[in-house]
Amino acid sequence: MTLRSGASASIDNAGTITGGAGTNAGSSTDGGTGVQVNASSSRVINNGTIAGGLAGDGVSHGNAVTLAGTNNTLELRTGYAFIGNVVATGSNATLAFGGSSNASFDMSDIGGAAQYRGFATYAKIGSSTWTLTGTTAVGGNWSVAEGILQAGGQRAFAANGLMRSRPLRRWI
Repeated sequence: MTLRSGASASIDNAGTITGGAGTNAGSSTDGGTGVQVNASSSRVINNGTIAGGLAGDGVSHGNAVTLAGTNNTLELRTGYAFIGNVVATGSNATLAFGGSSNASFDMSDIGGAAQYRGFATYAKIGSSTWTLTGTTAVGGNWSVAEGILQAGGQRAFAANGLMRSRPLRRWI
């Protein structure tokens, strides 16, 4: 699924979106992207599964999500799953933790070689409580607009990150 350049758009996924399968036998880079966002100021909300297409090698997957425009947001909600990487190649992309049901996120999944790559900012929105587990060395601006963001350990946030918040629980 592709959101082309031009007007902003929104995808709210509660089912399954899968990129096309690769056709080049033996290639590990040929699977299609699950959701490709080329537009700017768009939002992808996921509480389902978004998968990159299976590559020609029958093992690897293309990116689950690629945010190529500017000022795009990927919002995770309870039940989210990605098969493949989630990559922000455009500028000023936000990874948001939202919804009304509580959930958790492993911070070690953020980084240049990790599943979630290239995000400039991170936001807690919605009335839910999100618990962050693991650690990351990736900095970035964090904001808590609604709900509660719980850091599951002392090193959940990178030392070079900036936090603007409402309710924040530092350790559980």
